[in-house]
Amino acid sequence: MENTVVMNDEQNENFLRCLSILRDTCIDADIKNGLIRQRSSDKTSIFEIDLSSLISDVNLPLSNLKQKWDLFKIFSDSSVQLDVTDETFSFKDEQSILSFKTPTTEYFPSEFISEEELTNIFSLTEENLILEKELSKTITDRIKIVTQVFNTPTVQVRFSDGSASILARAQSKDQEAKFCDAETNNIDVGNQITNIVTTPFLIDHDSDITFKMYSSDQPGVIFTKFSSNLGNVDINIYTRSAMIEEGEDEDSQF
Repeated sequence: MENTVVMNDEQNENFLRCLSILRDTCIDADIKNGLIRQRSSDKTSIFEIDLSSLISDVNLPLSNLKQKWDLFKIFSDSSVQLDVTDETFSFKDEQSILSFKTPTTEYFPSEFISEEELTNIFSLTEENLILEKELSKTITDRIKIVTQVFNTPTVQVRFSDGSASILARAQSKDQEAKFCDAETNNIDVGNQITNIVTTPFLIDHDSDITFKMYSSDQPGVIFTKFSSNLGNVDINIYTRSAMIEEGEDEDSQF
């Protein structure tokens, strides 16, 4: 089956920005019908990136994603044509062309996840919504800088008396930053803490990030969903984390 897509320079730049979200967290990317839905390589997150506005109906398995992204960047200021067959795919502009044999996805560490499977993993209902918070770029930029300086892989959400605070703590525990507060819904979780991987807070994005937390039917487990967009591309990231009582090992992630 052959498929050809032409992306103008702006669309191509957004395509590259979307792949950059995955390049340090996923070894490979399996795009099916213009959609990415897969786990990160460390299994802490599930990415759902809808590229159909850029490459609708295209199946594009990308092995060695970080290397591919570096190669695709040579076309970053150009309109590009993507040609896909069962055996090969290529990117080209008016001057140059990059050609690849289509890899088999059999040995990809992260397989494409169906919508049904995602729903089975993350049962997110409004009655289980613990909190919802819009995170501005100002806040996410602060989270990025602080967590890098603190050298911490997690952001902490601390619940107390019907509200929650989003924080980061240095691994030495001698420094702490509170980024913002969030009001909780009617679900009382008491005085507890959960640690969420930093990746969803740090993605490239154009709009605010909508941050939602949900209770689950698994004792001591909560689900989180992060939603934003990059141009016309919708981005969702799902994670799960452990709830712990305040005073327990506050570095516990899961």
